[in-house]
Amino acid sequence: MPRDPSPAAVLPTPQQELLLKVLLCDGPEWRNLWLEWSGSSDIDALDNGSYGLLPLLHKKLKQTGVDYPHLNRLKGAYRKNWVRNHRLFNQAAPALESLHRAGIPIMLLKGAALILQVYGDFGLRTMRDIDLLVPTGRARDALAILKQAGWNFIYAKLPDHEEFINFHHAFSLRDSNGCELDLHRHTLIYCMTEDADVDFWSLSEPVLAHDIPCRVMNPADQLLHVLAHGAIRNPIPPLRWVADAVWILRRYPDLDWRRLLQQTEKRQLALPLRVTLDYLSGVMGAPVPADVLNRLHRMKISDESRAFYKMLIHPLNLAFYAKYFRADFQRYRKVSGRKGFLGGLTGYARLLQVYWELKSPWHVPFVGLGRTLRKLARGLLPLQAGK
Repeated sequence: MPRDPSPAAVLPTPQQELLLKVLLCDGPEWRNLWLEWSGSSDIDALDNGSYGLLPLLHKKLKQTGVDYPHLNRLKGAYRKNWVRNHRLFNQAAPALESLHRAGIPIMLLKGAALILQVYGDFGLRTMRDIDLLVPTGRARDALAILKQAGWNFIYAKLPDHEEFINFHHAFSLRDSNGCELDLHRHTLIYCMTEDADVDFWSLSEPVLAHDIPCRVMNPADQLLHVLAHGAIRNPIPPLRWVADAVWILRRYPDLDWRRLLQQTEKRQLALPLRVTLDYLSGVMGAPVPADVLNRLHRMKISDESRAFYKMLIHPLNLAFYAKYFRADFQRYRKVSGRKGFLGGLTGYARLLQVYWELKSPWHVPFVGLGRTLRKLARGLLPLQAGK
């Protein structure tokens, strides 16, 4: 039986784990956890993932009444977060309004959804941009509307061609004020069939964002999204998904675990869900039912899903990039319908030529190698081939 890929690359380090326990654990052991973390951590030397959780630390220390020399600094991190997130929503509101007026349904994802649905406080959840999903068949219309409203691609000038549009699960856009918005035609890079998100839409729930009607996933789907997205390697240390997941479980103690398992099996997400739910239950003490974990570990996993997930958590080296571009090429052939190897290779080279704004597809391998080496040096992921 094949062994599961090692989850070490996507789980918190011991020091990060200690911070998470300070933030999320209650009970008599909390004070010892706090004394251990505060005595061993330099707030000026925190990694980016830990730093992004300081607003939650501010809330926790206010609740417990514990004195801390850097309490004002934590309060400043919370206020900065509150202001930045309000600004993001304010700047994105015209885009949401334009889509709504055009009759295009909007589902908020990630931080935007969690702030409104779970945290209920604009200062607690760090957020860099606004993520939103539109129905897959309306993605081209949504792009046209947003372009007309002054939103442009951040990373590349994509051609208005079905093959290029279908290759992406999301598009990163920016307006003239520097506000960033990720427009998704699919929720997850794992799942990009035409009907992949129908289930998410079917049980989604209404919310208002600046009085604009939007949707968010139901709690079980929201947890699935948090876990699936958190269980892949990220340049920002993997911490935030743990806090998000625990907050969802506390906010919705009657979570529909049957729904989560059904969607996990349907989307072949058993591997990332095993990694994350085992960690939440075994390390963080989260209330994950034992039968849910048992069913997860009994789910069959296809060789394709296992290889894809193994690639997503592979150490950042040349072997990772080789695996990534191989998977990216195979995905291109599937999306474009190009069955022949040479025809697919030619089309994929043209796609990269457009992304990287090159004069000839023959430049692609040389530029690709250079970009890969630069990303390796900076510890970055090619979440999309054009980035």
